Amino acid sequence: VMDPDRSIVYIAAIVRDAVGTASVGQDEVRIRADLAEELPPIRGDAERLRQVLQNLIDNAVKYSPAGDEVEVRATRNDGRVRIEVSDGCAGASPIGRISANGTTIVVSTGGT
Repeated sequence: VMDPDRSIVYIAAIVRDAVGTASVGQDEVRIRADLAEELPPIRGDAERLRQVLQNLIDNAVKYSPAGDEVEVRATRNDGRVRIEVSDGCAGASPIGRISANGTTIVVSTGGT
């Protein structure tokens, strides 16, 4: 029996949804999604992943000055998927990062 909290998660859909949700009701900070082609699905809790990503995006927007841009980038490398949320500070590390290898999802904040 499959754990109901560990279903197939489509990263691109989660990112698009989170960016769209964060954009509603605010127009001071532009939020942009940059998605690699063919991101593999992972197994996990889609709702929890969406919550964590939404929190990272909301914090980036909250602390960015008007006219700035928040970028949410999803990439694929060596079987891993990485989602990074960055604000407009040139040269700054991402404010949050989510990394997944198919079965494990790791969240780090503060450019770590």
